[in-house]
Amino acid sequence: MPAPVFVLAAPGAPAQTLAAALGRNPAAQGLPDLPLAQAVRMDVLLDEMTGLRGGQMHGLLRALSHLLSGEQTLAGVEMARRWLGVRRHLDTARVAQDLAARIAPRVMVAPAGAVLLDPGATERLLASFPQARFVHLQMHPVRHGRAVMAQGGGALALLTGALDRSVQPALPDPPALWLQAEEAVAALAARLPPQRLVTLRCEDLLADPAAALAALAGALDLPAGPAALAAMLDPVASPFAGPGPWGAHLPGDIRSWPDLAADLAGGALLPLTGPQPWRDDGTPLPPPVRARAAAQGYG
Repeated sequence: MPAPVFVLAAPGAPAQTLAAALGRNPAAQGLPDLPLAQAVRMDVLLDEMTGLRGGQMHGLLRALSHLLSGEQTLAGVEMARRWLGVRRHLDTARVAQDLAARIAPRVMVAPAGAVLLDPGATERLLASFPQARFVHLQMHPVRHGRAVMAQGGGALALLTGALDRSVQPALPDPPALWLQAEEAVAALAARLPPQRLVTLRCEDLLADPAAALAALAGALDLPAGPAALAAMLDPVASPFAGPGPWGAHLPGDIRSWPDLAADLAGGALLPLTGPQPWRDDGTPLPPPVRARAAAQGYG
C-alpha cells in the first residue's frame, strides 16, 4: 500500500481543490476531507458527529459510497452508514487504513485542514500512516482572511472558535485561524524528514497551475506527463466536486483554477503591516502573524 498524501493548509485555503487535482492523477485517487483522525475509536466518532456536527461526516460517507458501490447514491450512502456501524468497535486508524488499501496501488490523496486545529488529531494521523507524505499549501494571511470572510461573513472562523473577543460583540478572527494552522504545520514539519513535506505557495499555484502541478507531481513521484497534467488541471471533474446525494449532500469546496484565481486576485505580494481589510477599525495584523508570514517569504 503506497503512503498516502495529505494536503495541509489553513481552513479556508483551497486545499480541497489541490487534493482533488492531485487525485485526478492516474496514479492517485482523491478523497474528500475525512474526520477519522478526530477521535481514537469509531464509536466515539460516530456518537460525536451528530446534530450540528453531522455535516462533517458527509465527506466520509461520500467516499465510502463511491468506493463500496462505485457511485454516490442514496443507497450507497445507506450502505456506507451500515459499513461504519458494524465497525464501531474499531480504531479510526484501522478504518482509515482500510480506505487507503481499497485505493491501492493508487495513492490516496486527501485534504487535512481540521487536524491542524487539534494537536491530538495530528498525532493520530501520523500514527495511522507513519510514512505519509504531506503538501503544505501556504497562503498569504491577508488573502486567506479575505477568502474566509467571503464565505458567510467569516462563518468558518466562527465555527472553529477563531474569535476576537477584545471587541463586543466578538468578531471573526481569520488571522488567529491562519496562525494556529501554520504553527501546527511547523510543529509537524519539525518531526518529518524533509523529503516527506513539499511546500507550495497558493499564489504560485494560481499564477501557473500547469507548472506548479507538474513540479508537485514530480516531487510526489506521480506521473507528470501531458495526460496526467491535463487531468490534474481539471479538479472539478473529481467525483466529489459539487453536492452529493441526500444524507451526504454537502459539497466539497472544489473549484476550477480560473475561478479560484479570479476570487483570490490582488497581486502576488500584499502588505503585512497594513490593516486587516475586513475590519472597519483598521486593526493591523498581529505581530506573530506578520512574523510567521515573513518566515514563509511574504513581505
